[in-house]
Amino acid sequence: NTCDNNMKLSTVIIFSLVCLSIVSTASSRMVGGISEEFPIDDKATKVAMTVQGDVEMATNRHYEVYEPVSYARQLVAGTNYFIKIHVGNEEYIHVRAYQTLQGNISLNNQQTGRKRTDPISYF
Repeated sequence: NTCDNNMKLSTVIIFSLVCLSIVSTASSRMVGGISEEFPIDDKATKVAMTVQGDVEMATNRHYEVYEPVSYARQLVAGTNYFIKIHVGNEEYIHVRAYQTLQGNISLNNQQTGRKRTDPISYF
């Protein structure tokens, strides 16, 4: 009887650990949550370059330097990209662009006056 109880307890503990592992892995890719910050890649660069004209109109500036450096993303009915962009000297901007499931890209928001060390967060 004690052996059966120990076996049941061991099974419950192992099952709980497996469930925790699955939940923690899934939460890092959870729909609606913003991801960690990643080094820039081709896909995020394409998004940043697609909205450059809209960013310049929204900020009323022309950027001689416009270099995406890192990004985070948020999965919604499509993807929000939060992109850190170097725009010259020590100045950075953060851009939020939305890509639909069909691949259309549009500017949603931007923050000016940012620094290289400013973390990307939801805005």
